[in-house]
Amino acid sequence: MMKPFVLLNANFEKDRAVLDVRYPDAVRAAGGIPWILPAPSGAEAETGSLRGILRSVHAVLLVGGPDYDPARWGEPRHPRANPVHERREAFDPLLAALVLETRLPVLGICAGHQVLAVASGGSILQHLGRDDQVSPHENGSRHGCRIGEGSLLARVLGGTAFEVNSYHHQAVDPGRPGLGLRTCAQAEPPVRRKREGGADEALPFVPCVEAAEAADGAPAIGVQWHPERILDEPAGFPLFRWLVEEARKRARRESPEGALHP
Repeated sequence: MMKPFVLLNANFEKDRAVLDVRYPDAVRAAGGIPWILPAPSGAEAETGSLRGILRSVHAVLLVGGPDYDPARWGEPRHPRANPVHERREAFDPLLAALVLETRLPVLGICAGHQVLAVASGGSILQHLGRDDQVSPHENGSRHGCRIGEGSLLARVLGGTAFEVNSYHHQAVDPGRPGLGLRTCAQAEPPVRRKREGGADEALPFVPCVEAAEAADGAPAIGVQWHPERILDEPAGFPLFRWLVEEARKRARRESPEGALHP
């Protein structure tokens, strides 16, 4: 079976591009070839150059990370914000917009889910829960997730009720998910987090959009949880399997002879 290319963006720590190895490992496990593209700068980040890059891949995985600038949707920065690196700030929304425009298969994870909304004109709730407290959705908490029946996401995961992990304090605004996107999953109580020593800590429930997808049926899904950290769970690996299969379909349409990479 031939393997399609999946482009991944990356985080930055000062002058280093970094990426949690679980993202490319999940792509490989699903049968794809990960192609990691740290955010370029200057002319390399222009639309024309990026279009050329996207013509060389078959799908895109937008990874998690810090918070995008709320000026993009007309708000001041929340005091608990953790601003994303300036190179990602400039590049990721452009990448997300072009991916949606060209209908490349795309999976957005956590901040990658949020940037799909931002690139589509949507907005982000900047802190879930009390402003003076850590959000119940941060630091590896767990909670239920209810997925809309008939949605693409429900078909991908094979059901509508799952438990998911949570490492975020922001979420897509349910009233403004972005033009062409529709919310398709919501968080459900109870919310819990492992205390040191292993006991569960009950946390207050704060509503949260857990996923969105393209309203027109394009192969675009964004999820707020981290499937790369729960590959052995029902809401984990099937998302990567779906992305790589959609990438393979795209590659076959572009190369009818099946001239993909072994």
